[in-house]
Amino acid sequence: MTMNFRKASLLIVGAVMVSALALSIDIFGQKSKRKICGPTANERLKTYLELNEEKPAQIINNVEGGGLWESKVQSIKIGDHVVEWTDKIEKLTAISNIKIDDQIITFTGIQSINEADENQRIDIDVVGEWRQIKLYRLFNQEIIGVTVGPRSCTGLMCGASAQILYDVKTKRAKNFGTFRADDEVRLFRFKNEEVFYYLAKRYDGDPHGFDKASVTYSAYELRPNGGVELKRNSAGKPYFIKFTYYPSVFDTRLKKNLPTTKSDILEQNWIEKID
Repeated sequence: MTMNFRKASLLIVGAVMVSALALSIDIFGQKSKRKICGPTANERLKTYLELNEEKPAQIINNVEGGGLWESKVQSIKIGDHVVEWTDKIEKLTAISNIKIDDQIITFTGIQSINEADENQRIDIDVVGEWRQIKLYRLFNQEIIGVTVGPRSCTGLMCGASAQILYDVKTKRAKNFGTFRADDEVRLFRFKNEEVFYYLAKRYDGDPHGFDKASVTYSAYELRPNGGVELKRNSAGKPYFIKFTYYPSVFDTRLKKNLPTTKSDILEQNWIEKID
């Protein structure tokens, strides 16, 4: 199934904490004169994730970009490992794959584990340019995380990306996808347990950007065998965090965007209470 690139843009950014009755800033950086009685939903979520994020041992960013439309091989050294990115160009078709140490990972016909754009999954071969590589050392595991973006960034296609989690010991790769959400590979450790998670994201919302939109986070536990498992509560229901925001409204008479009067919403059925 091909991803449906029709959604409005989502940019989750940190808001500046301010006192009651002062100007507030929502995730789009818009100012509103809403009465603030404490941290916003965006601030609460951002702070919670930052406090529980596991920091990588090393990060390498792709500073060259896609470059010329030509076949090429890039070799990237990270830690004790070598990541090799290969682009094969044939006329108007580009095929990419990645090799980590001696293990080749192909993208053709592979979809993301999670639903990223409403009920649509990401076709991994739609994206064809590595953006960032991270190395994690997690007790007895080493994880290499690769963020992949679209080679051709036009229109809503720019919002799609894929995330590859590679377990060095078992040589297993798991593929996730995002649309209009934070696309970096980020791992988390909650409640100080010796368990690590990747948070998959699903975007839902008005395709024209005139109404509310949301990003729903689901927790996937990293397993010792290199696999991942969706985390569920005692009743068997998946844990989730749902962040809903409201965009500004365009005033046709004034010909400008007016800040929304509705507050962002944070819903949760989570591993622990997010205050």
